[in-house]
Amino acid sequence: MRTHPRDHSRRCVEYYMKRGESEKTASEMVLKFQRENSGMCVDYYLKRGKSLNYARKKIREKYDQLLGIDSLRLGLERRGETEKEINRLIPILKNSRRDKDTVQLKEIARKIRETLEKNKIWVPLEDLSNYDLYRREVWRFTNKNDLSKLKHFDKRGLAGKEGAYHLDHRFSISRGYIEGIDPELIGSIHNLEFIPWIENVRKQGKCSITEEELNDENKKNQ
Repeated sequence: MRTHPRDHSRRCVEYYMKRGESEKTASEMVLKFQRENSGMCVDYYLKRGKSLNYARKKIREKYDQLLGIDSLRLGLERRGETEKEINRLIPILKNSRRDKDTVQLKEIARKIRETLEKNKIWVPLEDLSNYDLYRREVWRFTNKNDLSKLKHFDKRGLAGKEGAYHLDHRFSISRGYIEGIDPELIGSIHNLEFIPWIENVRKQGKCSITEEELNDENKKNQ
């Protein structure tokens, strides 16, 4: 008898249940594996010894490619920087490895980081442990919602189950953390939807809406 391929995939509950885990534990292990193995999630980079700044940069690049935008430029524009200053800062923020060891560039980078941290555009390097706290806080607000109001609530189920849906944060938790968005907003009912589990697995930290769309929808429903 041919073994079902899901038994061999760490992305599916069957893999862990075959090894004696309960459905609940298997589901948690699937989500953990997805977080740690997706290039759109902070955990992927932290597990590999990268800094939060590195993770932020990589996720921003991937996200920008998906949406066809330059979020670094948008962030500087929101700060009220002039076009001249934006054009001066962008090459520095996207500096090459070839130049990064120069004393001058290090000092410039330090000042830029200091400014961006102060303006809550970059997350301080010492706040790495706060990511887990942020994620827990998002889920605290998420679980306060009446999820039964959402379409496909009745189809909620575990990964690998035919016809099962997962609860999804349209603007992802990891992206919300990087951008410094209020966890209450990320966990609000307006940022939630149920999508087929396979779509959720493939999504893996990507956002299906922009920050502007999230804010607009929240204001509309206040």
